[in-house]
Amino acid sequence: AQGVQGLQGNQGNQGAQGVQGLQGAQGAQGVQGLQGAQGVQGTQGLQGAQGVQGLQGNQGAQGNIGPGFTYQKVAWVDPLGNDGTAVIGKPEKPFQTINKAIDTIINDNLKEAVIFVHPGDYTEVSTDITINGITIFLLGGVQINADPSNTSALYNVVDNYSFAVIATNQDFNTKSNYPSSNVSLGGAIIESAVDYPVFQTDGTGDEQTSIDLENLKIVQNGDEATIYLLETCNLSVRNSTITNTRDDRPVIYCKGNDGFHIIIEECQLLQDIAAIQFDTGSAGANSYMSIHNTQFSSKTQINGRGWIESISNASFGLYQQWGNNIFWIVDVGNKFYAWADSNSAHPADVDVIAACFTNSLTLSNANNTTAGGGSILAGQMPMQDPVLFRR
Repeated sequence: AQGVQGLQGNQGNQGAQGVQGLQGAQGAQGVQGLQGAQGVQGTQGLQGAQGVQGLQGNQGAQGNIGPGFTYQKVAWVDPLGNDGTAVIGKPEKPFQTINKAIDTIINDNLKEAVIFVHPGDYTEVSTDITINGITIFLLGGVQINADPSNTSALYNVVDNYSFAVIATNQDFNTKSNYPSSNVSLGGAIIESAVDYPVFQTDGTGDEQTSIDLENLKIVQNGDEATIYLLETCNLSVRNSTITNTRDDRPVIYCKGNDGFHIIIEECQLLQDIAAIQFDTGSAGANSYMSIHNTQFSSKTQINGRGWIESISNASFGLYQQWGNNIFWIVDVGNKFYAWADSNSAHPADVDVIAACFTNSLTLSNANNTTAGGGSILAGQMPMQDPVLFRR
């Protein structure tokens, strides 16, 4: 049997440390600590170079026009105007219609007023001129058409008033097919297709109503004279073409008991038969007409008729002075007169006569004398080509 174990001996000295073992795997990351306080802001850096300029934005709306200067007796008309806001004397506030400008001038009693009409087309209602001295300037390419609903003349000058229409340009490159393509037309255009005159005077007694027309092309397509003169009046037409396209309607018709005073210079009168007619059989005063450097063109010639026709009076005469005129005839062989008066009891008088073409007579029931007396032209004038007599 084993004996009893003896006492344990003293512990020996510690042995040397063994070689370090391999590092264990990293443990899971701990919870993040609180963020520290923000540090002091650093010094600002230098400014960078300027970038390229961007595109320009749209222009803003134009501001209101300032008050400007106000003219006393001047009105402006433009197709883009406004009759409701237009103001006399303000070019920046034009009328849209000539009629409204005239009515405003009459209502404001602005005698001797001026109207400037800018280029464009205008449809105008009938207008009565009941104030003295209105002058209309048509600037550039203006065309005025009578409103189809009109029941009277486009412009009716009444009583003792004066009225003028003047265009500032003439275009002689424009040609007409009536009655011939050889006829040049020029100036601003005033045209009517209604059965009422383009211009009319409506005076009474010995009043001197006046119409002055210059640089115009006036066309009447309606069944009435182009210009209709009643009673005593003055008519002056210069550098214009006046046309009437209707059968046997004259360019100018004068009717009344008192004298007419007419000046026609540098014009073209184009009509179906007669250009000018005077119905003054009961006249109480002499009538006078001066025609120079004017061409008469009739579409149709009828025996016994004429370019100028009249009914003279036994007591008061119709006196005419002519010079450098051309009378263009179409129907060769007819007895178509330069001037024919239907009252054989009292021949009318002509001072200076110009020309008559083809197999036409010069005057019918008229005295043809110079200012100093003596006959110039009489009887038949057998001319086949245009001839111009100068005196």
